[in-house]
Amino acid sequence: MSIEPKASTLIPPVIISGVGIGDVKIGDSPEKVVAAMKSPGVLSDYETEYKIFNDYGYVPEHYLQFLLEFDKLLIFQEDDNPAYPVFKVYFKDNAAVFMIISSYGTDVFDYNYCRQIETEKGISFGDSEEDIFERYGKEDINHIYGNYDGDYIYLKLGVSFICDEKKLRVIRVFKQLSDSKKISKLKTHYKKLK
Repeated sequence: MSIEPKASTLIPPVIISGVGIGDVKIGDSPEKVVAAMKSPGVLSDYETEYKIFNDYGYVPEHYLQFLLEFDKLLIFQEDDNPAYPVFKVYFKDNAAVFMIISSYGTDVFDYNYCRQIETEKGISFGDSEEDIFERYGKEDINHIYGNYDGDYIYLKLGVSFICDEKKLRVIRVFKQLSDSKKISKLKTHYKKLK
């Protein structure tokens, strides 16, 4: 059952690359994320998430959250907080390091609300790949997996955009990377996957 947010009562949070979404920030403790989400979510760990990816036929080492490393995560469902379409927040040493914000699982009303949630550069769910490139420039890595058109990863900005049917459906926020060796290593890793 979906909780239908009332558009007049919700203020869409802003997604800031390398920082977070609204009050949910990179570096926050699990307790602070739970307080911001106003929901306990479901706590899980690295081993369980790894197994889930494997069970679905995904190779965890192809996914950025595994490459950037985490030890636990909080999983939120659509009804947990309709103002925040946060799906998962990953933690390393009790600090948020990676989060997934998704428009999947939303009904039409919620999707219209999701369209109001924007990044600091004005990108929102449903925007085209061209809109992303126009505002963010050339991605550091374009990883194509599954049925998605692409995962456009901006390592130095701390954001990635996953498009499906040429439209933005998932935004991932993580700590900006400035270590040129780590950036080079990730780029090399993804090139080998092509």
